[in-house]
Amino acid sequence: MTRNLVYAPGKDKTLPYDLQRHITTKYLTKQERNQYVIDKFNSARGLAEFKKNLSSLPPDTRVKLFVNGIYNKFNNLINTYSYGKDMSQMANPRCGQIILIRTYTYQIIRINLDTIYYGYHLAGSNHNETPSFTMNGGNNIFLQDINIRYCPTEGHSELTQDIRVEDFEMLTRILFKRLKSPTKKFTEERNKILYDFVLIVQMLATKYTKLKEQEKKDKLAAKEQAQKDKLAAKEQAQKDKLAAKEKAQKDKLAAKEKAQKDKLAAKEQAQKDKLAAKEQAQKDKLAAKEQAQKDKLAAKEQAQKDKLAAKEQAQKDKLAAKEQAQKDKLNQRRELADMRIQEREMKKCNRAIM
Repeated sequence: MTRNLVYAPGKDKTLPYDLQRHITTKYLTKQERNQYVIDKFNSARGLAEFKKNLSSLPPDTRVKLFVNGIYNKFNNLINTYSYGKDMSQMANPRCGQIILIRTYTYQIIRINLDTIYYGYHLAGSNHNETPSFTMNGGNNIFLQDINIRYCPTEGHSELTQDIRVEDFEMLTRILFKRLKSPTKKFTEERNKILYDFVLIVQMLATKYTKLKEQEKKDKLAAKEQAQKDKLAAKEQAQKDKLAAKEKAQKDKLAAKEKAQKDKLAAKEQAQKDKLAAKEQAQKDKLAAKEQAQKDKLAAKEQAQKDKLAAKEQAQKDKLAAKEQAQKDKLNQRRELADMRIQEREMKKCNRAIM
């Protein structure tokens, strides 16, 4: 068994993955399992698998994975184990000034982390943009800590929204394989970061691969269902067309039969209406004759009544005229008597005056 793979007899013949996992989880210690994961990651097969896993992750997931799985942890690592070289013997030792220059390892980590963080590229690219860094010194005259810092530029002043798989893969090779470790403790902490990182990548890759496979299955199922629905719709359309044609024929025949029935019923009704009109005319004629006779008799009776009433009225008028004449004659006599009395009184007055 090599440090990175479990081999079967024969050159470059690996055991099945399930068997390898069984061996590495049951018969190896925790330290050996960690080393197995690291060695496998650093192998050509492991790097290819890692690149494939990264490709299966969405861009925002790759960014979060970079920040939480590498960037923050390595920042903490180099801040904890930030070894530097004391250059006080090379710059004015009489002044007691201490110049502390960070190690090469620290510079490589800082430059590569910020290069990815701010949206630049490590792998080959058509982009000619490259990040700028400065060596900043401290303000303390007795201690000058020379520290490399990224210089923000337009379009590269905050966390990127996407990290190319090629850049991500190259960054991991630089940090976990090519970078020279300054101390054993640094190596242990870096291996722990790598172990956790690889497991998270595998877990996320499995998750999103299943999601993509399910999405493909759903898409294929939807396509098949759409085809089935289209075929069913076509068959239904044909059935509906045939049913509509049959219904149209039935409706036409029913309409024809109904028209014949309506015509016959109209003819019968016309005959009934004609007969009823004739009978009604006879009834109206007989009723009019009877009414005329009644009106004639009533008119005769009314004429007799009017004649009798006129005769009675004439007698009443004659009697009233006679009574009025008597009253008028009596009034005339009274007026004449009054006039005679007035003449006698006038004569008496005249005599008295004379």
